Amino acid sequence: MAYDAKRRSSSCGDCDHQMWEYQAVMSGALATVEEHDLPMAWQTKRASVRKLIPAISLFGVAALFCVSCAVTTPVPPTRPALPPTVEAAPTLTVVPSPAPTPVLPTPAIPPTPNLDPASYRPAMRPEFAADVDSLGDVPRYFITLTVDPDALQATGRERVRYTNTDATALSQVYFRLFPSAPGYGGAMTVTRVLVGGQPVTIQLEQQSTALKAPVSLAPGASADFLLDFQVGIPRDSTVGYAMFGSTEGVLALPNFYPVIPARDESGWHIEVAPDYGDETFNPTALYDVSITAPAAQVVVTSGTCKSEAGVWHCVSGPMRDFMLAMSADYQSVTKDVDGVTIRSFYRPGSEAGGNRALQVAADALRVYSRRFGPYPFAELDVLETPTRAGGIEYPGLVVIASALYDQRAGEGDYFDFVVAHEVAHQWWYSLVGDDQVNHPWLDESLVGYSTLLYYEDTYGKAIANQVLQQVFEEPYQKLLQDKRDQKVDQPVSAFTQSDYITVVYRKGPLFFKALRDAIGDNKFNAFLKTYFRQNRYGIATPERMLAAAESVADKSTVRSLFDKWIESATKP
Repeated sequence: MAYDAKRRSSSCGDCDHQMWEYQAVMSGALATVEEHDLPMAWQTKRASVRKLIPAISLFGVAALFCVSCAVTTPVPPTRPALPPTVEAAPTLTVVPSPAPTPVLPTPAIPPTPNLDPASYRPAMRPEFAADVDSLGDVPRYFITLTVDPDALQATGRERVRYTNTDATALSQVYFRLFPSAPGYGGAMTVTRVLVGGQPVTIQLEQQSTALKAPVSLAPGASADFLLDFQVGIPRDSTVGYAMFGSTEGVLALPNFYPVIPARDESGWHIEVAPDYGDETFNPTALYDVSITAPAAQVVVTSGTCKSEAGVWHCVSGPMRDFMLAMSADYQSVTKDVDGVTIRSFYRPGSEAGGNRALQVAADALRVYSRRFGPYPFAELDVLETPTRAGGIEYPGLVVIASALYDQRAGEGDYFDFVVAHEVAHQWWYSLVGDDQVNHPWLDESLVGYSTLLYYEDTYGKAIANQVLQQVFEEPYQKLLQDKRDQKVDQPVSAFTQSDYITVVYRKGPLFFKALRDAIGDNKFNAFLKTYFRQNRYGIATPERMLAAAESVADKSTVRSLFDKWIESATKP
């Protein structure tokens, strides 16, 4: 996720001062980079790049990483990490989350879903189509949804095939109801739950954002769940980053359906995350989704869709969650990059930004595919929405804030940084998953350094070093001067809002810089490719990342740098 400071609260009274201070410091940054330091292809971009570093510094240092600027509520106090499971809620048979009176019919769904992996192959590049066959027993979602954008309602039916891949029996399975989470601002009501065709008694937990269904699943056994649900959609939301709801003619519905979260040795991950961090931690799954909406809507989702007469049928490759957005105003431009169709959707008046987003996404896709490993999906969408974050990542789809499209996009500004940042999340979070709630640095810190690699490969090392210094190193030095340094590997909830950004997004990437300096480019590149290959479609942990690094470099070097940059805080 990236952040924007266009909407500030009174709790961030120093943000304007920070922004202009950084702008003054950076205004002459490129003066130290001579023309002969740049390859000829990049010299032609210099006029744009001259604007790029100050713009990144202005928005990146004081906005991207001063998150208290971006919200309308005071910064919450530091609090310890929540355990993966907590107290049980009262027994229920119908979920009482607030929702509008239903007026839409419950969609129909075939009683026997098609479990043939071949049905998901259209979402994959041909050379990776077989990946869906080798996934094993991942959750499979079959969802039908009817959306009424005017009434701000959606009604759905979901069938899920879930297999117990643990070595022990399961007596319960959880579903997250994210629209009801504080950071979403909507409401989800589940009106019926069947397990194996039989109704069950359910419980709600975690502020009605987690639904517990009883099961009896031996290791290797599967269960079929059917859930009917309704979603109340907020209009012009001011909650969190306004990522869920209807605003300015755009309907954004991330995680609009009940979703099974990750489970590990600590239990089911159903904790309610702070609204200044990412909230989802899901295993890879396969999706088959049918959406009914007004035919005038342009519907954009994760995966690949076909449409006819107001019905969109979409399938995904291996993805952790499923994003849906729509607008009658969307226009689009398309580019093919090495067999991947990149589509940029934008609103009227944002054509320059839409074209720029397409180009940056294409360049970033090439860089990351070469450095980390290939992007396996057939499509990648970049989508303009009125989110109050700078950008937000979803599998196969990233959203970029409308406010950035208004900033003369295409002239080398913070817009480029955000697009490149969010595209990097397709590797770190989407393809290689992690616990974004309790170990957010695993994707955010690596995405930060990956964005630096985008600048290095696109503009050259001289420009990348300017970005490194002014976007990462200087904020870290300020953190040290203020005696606010902390260890990086902590839950989101362990940080204040502003320290979360500075420590995880600014200090964290410097670990990868130090590691690269210590082991050299060849081993560092091998480390990234090994880490990606070993964890693709899975869930990475700090130990799995270290194991990948230690497989190509000296263990004591890797561990000492990890302890210094990730596990330690500089003592005052």
